[in-house]
Amino acid sequence: METPTIVPARIRRNFGRVKPPMDVPYLIRLQRESYSEFLQKDVPSKSRKNKGIQAALQEVFPIKDFTGTAELEFVDYEILPPELTPEECWEKGLTYE
Repeated sequence: METPTIVPARIRRNFGRVKPPMDVPYLIRLQRESYSEFLQKDVPSKSRKNKGIQAALQEVFPIKDFTGTAELEFVDYEILPPELTPEECWEKGLTYE
């Protein structure tokens, strides 16, 4: 007759009570703030900082033709509200661009 093998009891660990090390940041807020800072939409044109789309446009301009007779300069940009809502575009079969 064999002797019964004694199996040691498993140690159960409960990690359900461990508190998270930090709160999860609201990442959409970070993206929105970054995009708002990129556009500087609500900042008057004279008060805009040289960053984001303002810096990109100033870096590209002025554009001169190869003969030197014409030049295109960047003055200002303006972001207008959309003409149609997404729901109106859906009804009319248009894209929301």
